[in-house]
Amino acid sequence: MRSSRGFTIVELLVVLTIIAVLAALLLPALSAARCRSKHSTSQATIQDFSIALKAYESDFGRYPPSEGASPNQYITNGGAGTLAFIMSAKGPKNVPYYEFRSDQYKGTQWVTALRTPYKYRENASVSPKAVTPDPTTMMNVHTFDMWACGCNDQPACSETTSEPPTAATLKNW
Repeated sequence: MRSSRGFTIVELLVVLTIIAVLAALLLPALSAARCRSKHSTSQATIQDFSIALKAYESDFGRYPPSEGASPNQYITNGGAGTLAFIMSAKGPKNVPYYEFRSDQYKGTQWVTALRTPYKYRENASVSPKAVTPDPTTMMNVHTFDMWACGCNDQPACSETTSEPPTAATLKNW
């Protein structure tokens, strides 16, 4: 009669080692794919919001204001601030320009799928006589700039610094 025998400890360790090596090889690739997916979603949101801003401009003749007329001032808390209020209010056609989802908020900030805040600056009201547009800080001189930090952005692109928009990888230009 033949007795049934289980796996030896060496065989189990070999299998576990192979699984660990495969996991170590696949996790960075999965993380990068997840980052690319969230990056694409955030970029699509910027494009959708740009269309909504253009519809607003078509109805009112100007883009929603950012918090000041200086080119260095921009909305970082657009999810709870002026921009979200204006864009979610019903326009002349009795529909909101943009419908914000609850997952687009982090506290009082309007955030990307990567959980970094969107930043918005309306450039059209900045007087060219008062301020000479600097191509490193104003990308769309006669309209608006909208940007956010991506997955692997430079340290210059952070939530707390007033970086020039060129440091961001998520943008409308």
